[in-house]
Amino acid sequence: MKVKKMNRLFIEAMRYSIRLTKNIAPYLVWFDGIKNIWYAVMPLINNGVLPSLGIIMITKLNNQEDMGLWMTLFIGATAIFLMTTSVLTEFENYFDIQRSEKSFQESKMFIAKKIDQLDPARLFTGDFSEVKANFESKGWKSMEFLYQKNFSILQALIALTFSIGIAIWLSPWVILLALIPGIYSGVSIVITNKKGLKIWDKGLHNRMLHSEYDGLVSNNRSVLQTIFHGSRSYFKNRFIQTRELMNENLLQRQKLQIKRRSVFIVINLICTIGAIIVICIPAIHGEMTVAKWPIAYAAYIGIRNGITQLAFHLAGVISSMQEYQRYFVPFANLQPLYPEGNQNVSTLLPIKLDDVVFTYPNEKKSTLKGLSLTIEKGETVGLVGQNGGGKTTLINMLAGVYFPDSGRFSLGGIQIQNIKRSSLYEFLLVESTNNGLPKTTVREIVSASLDPKNDQLIWESLEMVGIKGFVEKLPKQLDTEIGERWKKSKLLSSGQMKRLSLASLHFKSRNPRIELVILDEPMNSIDPETKKLFYNAIARKELFPGKTVIVCLHDEQFEYLFPRLIRIKDGVSLKEKVFIPNISTIAEYQA
Repeated sequence: MKVKKMNRLFIEAMRYSIRLTKNIAPYLVWFDGIKNIWYAVMPLINNGVLPSLGIIMITKLNNQEDMGLWMTLFIGATAIFLMTTSVLTEFENYFDIQRSEKSFQESKMFIAKKIDQLDPARLFTGDFSEVKANFESKGWKSMEFLYQKNFSILQALIALTFSIGIAIWLSPWVILLALIPGIYSGVSIVITNKKGLKIWDKGLHNRMLHSEYDGLVSNNRSVLQTIFHGSRSYFKNRFIQTRELMNENLLQRQKLQIKRRSVFIVINLICTIGAIIVICIPAIHGEMTVAKWPIAYAAYIGIRNGITQLAFHLAGVISSMQEYQRYFVPFANLQPLYPEGNQNVSTLLPIKLDDVVFTYPNEKKSTLKGLSLTIEKGETVGLVGQNGGGKTTLINMLAGVYFPDSGRFSLGGIQIQNIKRSSLYEFLLVESTNNGLPKTTVREIVSASLDPKNDQLIWESLEMVGIKGFVEKLPKQLDTEIGERWKKSKLLSSGQMKRLSLASLHFKSRNPRIELVILDEPMNSIDPETKKLFYNAIARKELFPGKTVIVCLHDEQFEYLFPRLIRIKDGVSLKEKVFIPNISTIAEYQA
């Protein structure tokens, strides 16, 4: 990593982390600074100054000289030390709870804001899921760790400065003896961490496999699947094998740490004995008093630990910076694949595609190849064709997910590339095969609201999709919680969830601004007889009256229900069928 780039990323990361800290509590940054300064001098006071004052007090008491003064001084210093430490500790515990909870909330808000800046096409890409997962697991933490490590470095530098100053005053030679174990410890930590990281990376594949096998052997749905497929024994064995490989990887890293610590223990023991001797020699000549000795020894410990901590936290900063660059920056810098325009629309109709060509990112073969069609206001259109023919791509393009590579595609006379997506979604509803509905209450699922004033309309929507009777029998009716996560909740079949999804769409379609309703395989998981009823209700404008409706369907037996049918094959509108009610013949023409 180049120095300039490192500096830029460092400043950027610190800005993020300081902004986050201020959001948690306005004065938390100042508290962190004061806390680390106190923690830097605390060992010197606790291990050096207070014992020295205690020795002087005992000596004065033995000699009955200034007893009240030295007792007051020692008790006062001890009380101030304990009170300061206790107050800072309590505040630290309070802020740690705030930091933990609010940091999690802030990370979710950061993700939500970033997603709002992106386009749907970017969200559909496989790399987005990976980048987002890395950001959540490591990227956000790296930014937090960087903030903490910088304050830890400040603490180590202050402790080191005070300790060296005292050592120069009392016993300069202890500086050299403290440097040896301190430097070894610091350098060995950096080297060990680097080697440990390589071992960790080598075990990444096994950890990912173990996580996957863990889900297969413990998740209730996956367990059933492996039992039904006759593969549970195999996956249980693979789970055990990968766990053993993970343990082996862990042991390799532990051996590195044990080796480093063993050498440090020997070096530290030799240097500590040397430091004690060096401090004691001046006492022979009366230059080192009983009161000064604890302070000199505390200075030795402070220098040794200060160097160790400095190296450790510097290594932590470097590691955090690498993780920040690898996991935080890629997510923060994500850009839309198809940037939106700046025009608001007053209508989406008519829809016109003229010789539209579209190729998915990183694909060579075009999905849409010169597609041309027009859909007028109020039409109900069925899209049919084989899988991979371009139906879902067309629907996603109509929903503003993708823009054409070439050709003209306009909504209400405005090119799709020039329309603001927020304006587009004011007039549009889309029912996807993966609807992503929340698993909360029936009321929220249908209306996206807790307001009971909508209840009458909710019941009407439920009745329209044939699930009103079922919901009326639920323990809390509209307030019944759906899904396995709630106590006393109701588990719904996939067909029932599909009906709730359609009820939600019907409820929202009552908004007079909605002009266009797009349904991508809306009858998935619904029995044939009910499918016919639904498709019939859609075609006859009973389900979405006054709306332009486009339905993507794979059920050939229900094609005749739609007044207009567009067949798409290999990205081209192959032919259309116009079904005229009450007439047995079908007028068919080439598109």
